[in-house]
Amino acid sequence: MGKNQLIHIQQLNSTTIKQFNNNIISLRAAGKGIFVDGSMQLAALVDGELVGCIDLYNYDPIHRRAEVGIGVERSWRRKGYATAMLLELDKLCSHQLHLHQLYCDVVASNTVSCHLFERCGYRQIGVMQEWVVVNDEYRDVLRFQKILNGD
Repeated sequence: MGKNQLIHIQQLNSTTIKQFNNNIISLRAAGKGIFVDGSMQLAALVDGELVGCIDLYNYDPIHRRAEVGIGVERSWRRKGYATAMLLELDKLCSHQLHLHQLYCDVVASNTVSCHLFERCGYRQIGVMQEWVVVNDEYRDVLRFQKILNGD
């Protein structure tokens, strides 16, 4: 990725643009919206090509938090796009959705995702032992949390 890329996140009728590298990443919202059904799906596109998706779900309006899930297409991985998507998501959640915190659950053996969330300012706050079954084996799941500061 070059140094002059634009990241463009679009949610409802507002946009955030950040200088990033030589491509334009658009995050486009799908579904009824987080305030209606408690979830929001964002598709990240570069020049019309799908880079990945971010899901916000388990939205809690009283405590102003939501759970995050992210997936990046294999050919776009390890190029900084997931980090850029999550950092711009923080701004959208803080400034437009007025959330106080985000959290996620990651299978402990998925060290790439664990490092991604840590790099983006999430802290590991717990371990759910033998929480999921992967390939017929129970695996631990780590919970990560990020308090949004409104910057």
